[in-house]
Amino acid sequence: MDTQKASQQQQEASEEDDDVIDHALYAPLTGGNELYNRWKANQSQLPPDFGKLFEPDLDEQHRGDLFEAEDEEAQEKYAWAVPDERALRICAHFAPLVEMGAGAGYWARLLRERGVAITAYDKDVDVNCKAAGVSARPFTKVEKGGPETLALFPNATLLLIYPMIMSKVTKS
Repeated sequence: MDTQKASQQQQEASEEDDDVIDHALYAPLTGGNELYNRWKANQSQLPPDFGKLFEPDLDEQHRGDLFEAEDEEAQEKYAWAVPDERALRICAHFAPLVEMGAGAGYWARLLRERGVAITAYDKDVDVNCKAAGVSARPFTKVEKGGPETLALFPNATLLLIYPMIMSKVTKS
C-alpha cells in the first residue's frame, strides 16, 4: 500500500471515529480526569519514600510494600499511567495518534474529549466490549488489533502508555 493511500485511509478512519463515537454509550467520566483526581487524593496516604519505588538498589520486599500502597483498583479501572494535563497537552501536540495497548481507552477518551484525533487499539477487546481484562465497558471506542494495524497510519504518532510491569502485554 502506498503512503498516500494509507494516509487517506487514516484520515477517513479518524473522521469516521469522530463522527460515530457517542460517549454516552461508554462509561461516564463524572469527575473529569477521574484517575488523576484519585491519584492526587491517594498521595497523602503513600509512604514518604514512595518516590524510591523504581530505584535499582531498593530491597524487593520493600518495593512490594510500596506497590501495595498504590491505588490498584484505580489502575485496573482506568490506566496504569496517570494522565495529567501536561501529558495530555504533549500527546495532543503530536496528533494524529494511534494508540496500541489502549486497554479500556481511558487516555484515548480524555484526548478525544479535547478534540485530538486518536485511534485506539487493544488486542484483548472482546465481544462484550470489555478490554484488556477490565471488567467495565471501555471509556471510548477501542478497536481490536495490534501492531499489524500500524501500516494503516503512516502519518500518525504511535502512543504507548506504560503497561503494568508484570502484565502479559510486556511479554508479547
